[in-house]
Amino acid sequence: MAVRVYPEPNDYAHRNYCAEGAIAVLLSTWTDAVPSLDAIGVAAHVVESYGTTGTKAVVAINSYLAQITGSSRYAYAGTHVTSLAVFQQQLETDLSGLGRLAGAGHGSPVLVHVMTATLPGWNGYQAQHMIAVTGYNLSAGTAGADTVTYVESAGSVAGYNGPEVQTISLAALWTAMQDYNADVTSDPVTVIS
Repeated sequence: MAVRVYPEPNDYAHRNYCAEGAIAVLLSTWTDAVPSLDAIGVAAHVVESYGTTGTKAVVAINSYLAQITGSSRYAYAGTHVTSLAVFQQQLETDLSGLGRLAGAGHGSPVLVHVMTATLPGWNGYQAQHMIAVTGYNLSAGTAGADTVTYVESAGSVAGYNGPEVQTISLAALWTAMQDYNADVTSDPVTVIS
């Protein structure tokens, strides 16, 4: 199935539904019957003023996948990633459909927690955020020249003004991820793969 984009409704009540948008993007590779962002928010226990923790996002994803596939064999895990090499391996494994996803016959996005200030479209606005990485090109062999493509679910109410799909250098994404690691110590999940 093709990856689809699920933007947050551009209103104040949904300004922190980035995890729900990212989860919907991930689920779109598994089913055409993707739940609404509000339903995902209930399953992931979103807090309107804060958002959704990585730990709760993992539980919601795995609950939906168990219903979709009738199995737990494709379960996702939330990890605290501090190594670029480990992150690259997660990207290559999940997006190519290797490892635990081999039996599914398709790849699936990797969800990543970031801080937004250094990302395009945020104009320096700093917020905790989750994106769905849907593609990569690591052929250059350096983080500055390798690229990743991700879906951006936020709207202008959340502080984002840019396209729904962005492609940036792996180094730029890694910087935003490390900013999250440094800023948010209460949520140990930085990558869901």
